[in-house]
Order: sequence, then C-alpha cells, then structure tokens
Amino acid sequence: MAGLGGRQVTTPTWRLFRQPVSVHNLGGCRMADGPDGGVVDTDGRVFGHPGLYVLDGAVVPAATGVNPSHTIAAVAERCVEAAVRRITGERTWAAPERAAARRPDLPEDRAVQAAARHRPAPRPARGLRFTETMRGDCRLLGGDPGPPRRVELTLTVHVTDMDAFLADPAHATTASGLIRVTGLTAPGGTAVDGATVEILGATGPGGGRTITYLVPFADRDGPQWLLRGAKDARNRVVDVWRATSTLPVGIAPLAERYDAAVPGGVLRLRPVDFLHQLAGMRATGTAGPPDTARTLGRFVAFFARELVRAVTWSRRPTVAPDRPEEDR
Repeated sequence: MAGLGGRQVTTPTWRLFRQPVSVHNLGGCRMADGPDGGVVDTDGRVFGHPGLYVLDGAVVPAATGVNPSHTIAAVAERCVEAAVRRITGERTWAAPERAAARRPDLPEDRAVQAAARHRPAPRPARGLRFTETMRGDCRLLGGDPGPPRRVELTLTVHVTDMDAFLADPAHATTASGLIRVTGLTAPGGTAVDGATVEILGATGPGGGRTITYLVPFADRDGPQWLLRGAKDARNRVVDVWRATSTLPVGIAPLAERYDAAVPGGVLRLRPVDFLHQLAGMRATGTAGPPDTARTLGRFVAFFARELVRAVTWSRRPTVAPDRPEEDR
C-alpha cells in the first residue's frame, strides 16, 4: 500500500475502541449514462462487456443514508426485471410476487413520521377512485375438472396521486374489492386487498397499450390464488368497446403464479355496469368543485389520449437489436 502511495484509513470505532463496524459499501461500480461517468448503465450492464452485470450496492451512484439495504434490493430487482423483459421480449413482464408485496414497517419510517408531526400537514394529493364489476367464466389453471367456474370480480381502483400516476409509464394503481369464484371462494365471495391495475401502460415501442390486472385472493380454506389478465386494446379501432370491456384471465395457485399468465376464461364488463362505473367516479383530495372538475378532466383526457394511441397502433416488423448471447 505504501509503495503505491496509499494510506490505510479505519473507522474511529476501530482506532479508538477496537470495535469493528460493517457498512454497506456504495458507488464502487456506479451507475451512469455512459462509460465516462460510471461503470454500468441504468440496467446494471457493464459498459463494454456484454453479458456482465453488477446488481449490488456498488451500482448506487451516491450514499442514500442509513440503512440502504432496501434501496439496494429495489435497484437489483428493477435491473432483473429489465433483463427478463429484454430476454423474453415481453415488455410488460412483472414479477407476480409484486401483487402480494406489502410495505414493511421500518423504524426509520416511524422516525420520519414523528418528525413530520411537528410540521404543517401537507395538502392531500389529488386523485380519484372508481369501481368496476366484471363477470364471466374461467377454468383454474392446471386441468380444472368439470365445467368452467363462474367468476364475478368487483374492484375499486384508487389513483392516489394524479401527478405520479400520469408520470408513471405503467400508470399503475392499487385496487381492492371482492371476488367470487364458484366452488373456490365462499358463496359471498372473498375480500381482495393489494391488487394492482395498470391502466393503458405502454407495452412496447410504437404505442401499444393494455389494461393489466394482478389480483391476489384467498379461497375459503385459506390458500392463496392469483387472477391475472390484460385487456388488449392494440389495433382495435373498429371494436373499441370489446377491447376495453373484455378481459381474458387466468387463475392459478399463488405458488404457481407464473401459470396465471395463460388465459383460462374471459370476464366482461356489461354496459349497465359501465354506466355505474362512470356515475360512481369520484375525485379525492380536491378543494371544491372547480378542483374536482380539473382532476376528473385530467384523468378523462389521459384515458382518451392513450386509448386512441392504443386502438390505432399496429405492430410493424422490427429488427431485434444485437444483444450478447448471454441475454438471449
């Protein structure tokens, strides 16, 4: 070390008390827009070395504060998701575990909340909610015997922050409600909590859009299931109603959640339920009628714009970009 002109530096706890401390090292292979600024790109790929990835704390460009372990894990999961989408060509792929994820109770969050109690409460974010009911028939994945099962799904979709929703390329929302599946749930149905609905999120280059549903639920005996489906509005200019009211779905045990991407049936939104959905749409966090009208208008304008993009989009042959053999 001395021969290279270096100098060893240790923590004060070790120098003074001989007490070792383990820390999360960050920034050793920092993420950047190009090789002049760092080692890896935004997906964790090492510049100039196809097939080589770094997916740990080394890619975090700067210190995030104590404790960065959740940030490191989140960055790694995002890079893995990007790699899966690139390798499979499925632009909307998302780990189905995300539907069952719950925010952990973190001590640092409680500390921030305690400090926030001494500041003026911020104004609630403007958003909206609406309730959608779809009905249909579906077989369970894995060779369900007998006739298709009757399914009724009622979800209240929550856009908690309109600005964040519009800025999100996936336009993801949370949803809760009730699901009934003949012979699987109790006759009165089972509650749905923690569902995800992505409203006209981009599915690839050129403007393709889908409305994607990830709905975890428990049957009457306790085991967990996942309903997954997507309304595909791409290139459906002559049949907009069917494109936005027909939901091919798969239902599979959560332990075998990847199979839920295979449709086993179809749910449909009836015209009368659509009218109830429109009549029940409500703005949240607004201050007075003008603010409410603006918030609802922003959502309606977004939906109309993205739906036009979806139904007028047609897939054109594209040349797949060269990528390393390891990515294929």
